[in-house]
Amino acid sequence: MIEDEPTSEPTRDSTRRTYLKALATASGFAATGGAGLELATGRAAAASAGNYGLRKLTNDGSEAAFYPQGPHAQYVAGQNTTFLVFRGPSANPYAMSYDHGADSTTGPVQIGTNPLPDYDEHGPPSLAVGDDGTLHVFYGCHTTTLQYARSTSAYDVNGWENFDLDGLPDATYTSMCVYDGTIYGIYRNGDHEYGVLIESSDRGDTWSDRVVADLTTGGNDHDDFYVVGDLSVVADNLHFSFTVSEGDAHDTNRQDIYHALVDAPDDDPDADGNVYAWDYTDLGSQITWSDLNACRIASQDETWSVNHAYDPAADEIHVQYQNDANGDGTWEWEITTIDRANGTKSTQTIPNLQTATPANYGRPRINDAGDLEAHVIAGSTDEGGDYHVSTYDGSSWTDAIVVAESSAREQARIAVVRDGLDELATMIAEGETSDSDQSIWAVGTNFDRPVEAIVDNADSSGVTVTGTWQTSTWADDYVGSDYLHDGDAGKGSKSVEFTPDLQEGGTYDVSIYWNTTDSRASSVPIDVAYDGGSNTVTVDMTTNGGQWNVIGSYDFTAGTGESVTVRNDGTSGYVIADAVKFER
Repeated sequence: MIEDEPTSEPTRDSTRRTYLKALATASGFAATGGAGLELATGRAAAASAGNYGLRKLTNDGSEAAFYPQGPHAQYVAGQNTTFLVFRGPSANPYAMSYDHGADSTTGPVQIGTNPLPDYDEHGPPSLAVGDDGTLHVFYGCHTTTLQYARSTSAYDVNGWENFDLDGLPDATYTSMCVYDGTIYGIYRNGDHEYGVLIESSDRGDTWSDRVVADLTTGGNDHDDFYVVGDLSVVADNLHFSFTVSEGDAHDTNRQDIYHALVDAPDDDPDADGNVYAWDYTDLGSQITWSDLNACRIASQDETWSVNHAYDPAADEIHVQYQNDANGDGTWEWEITTIDRANGTKSTQTIPNLQTATPANYGRPRINDAGDLEAHVIAGSTDEGGDYHVSTYDGSSWTDAIVVAESSAREQARIAVVRDGLDELATMIAEGETSDSDQSIWAVGTNFDRPVEAIVDNADSSGVTVTGTWQTSTWADDYVGSDYLHDGDAGKGSKSVEFTPDLQEGGTYDVSIYWNTTDSRASSVPIDVAYDGGSNTVTVDMTTNGGQWNVIGSYDFTAGTGESVTVRNDGTSGYVIADAVKFER
């Protein structure tokens, strides 16, 4: 019988095939095509990204677990603990903590009840930790009353009290920080054209508010104000980045990048509370339409994700955002650096990081070595891609893919840990189309052990082939450089055994990868030899091709004691042996 995909036939290439092949051959990283975030077992390629690893924190995230505004996490040095918040089941706010010394987590714990409907993504929580250890959280507003919660005990996520801040202007897109004992928050007011700064100096018992941006004189019906960067403290000032949607419709593109600051009253008798542009041009009590030119640091047609990081050693603020510079629908990631000492700014494009939509997320941070890192989602898909960390040493960029794109996910959202260490630098929320069962992952050097092993048919070890199998690249979608098929012949005499070398024992999800055509076998036996027994699962290779398919969860010991075998016994049609994944 002649195989419908002979190796002598010219290989048909595809974007997805090229993507998978490139990932599989990159040093230390494994190609994937199925559900879930993928991290390689090797560590070499991640060296330029601070040896970042990956650990799942919870499956209880929901759609829009994080938002461009935040922060969603903060590290407290005195406690050696990172506290984090996210949008969880039923769109409610949840909190967790990670103890760096004990390498353990607490939670998730529900903070309160989000009054917004599940389909409204505008209510993810933001977090700030007070000097007294109180955890402060904003959540649950979209042109509605701001919800506020605080922990009942210092540095503890287990107890909360909640308040409706109905005495304040309606809110959307909240960001917050604590400075000199005062809680500050900034958001867009319900009328869309106002930016409002709120504050409380008594642990959230009472609040005051003021308008810091008034765009009503722009001449359009909807010149909307979007604070899209975290409110943060830089040298005794409150800094924020924002964009403006200029036009008569509410959903007009968010254009241009702006940066401003508030000289917040504190112990400094010279603090005047005024708003200043990025170069410290005094704008008085608020930003007006005529002040936008002074605040503008970059011009571009559309962006959603804008955020900044402060480098105290260089006294520089790095503002990161997307820009469709060529007008071709391909957004590049850019950094505008504000030199505070000289009152100047400069812009550079981060090389080789393109994204197909401005909705993809990106965050800058300063790592433990003092270098600038750009954490971004970049790739060829609409709302999704690979998780890159590009590191700038002052002269050049070095890029590494820390997490490979998953075909079953629409996007991954990034949240940087405020004041965070490389040990836990960021978090990723997988963006599924459903409202539940989404994973939240921690990224950091504390998590350098693998969460999975992938054994590919072309691997030099761990693969035992019995009988004559043909190597092919004819069909789209495969892991690595090629896959094997049985030629629809020699039934009952052929098998491929995949044996992982697991660094840790435990319970692993086992997944099989195959590609699909009409000629595939519909009843393929898969033998799983696990710790304490064996099991045979039958899979249909005429469907669900081009993705990882979970066949069960099994206990495995560390090392090479167990395996998964693909056989062609009793089959009719071509049996594929490509790759097996073991994920814990």
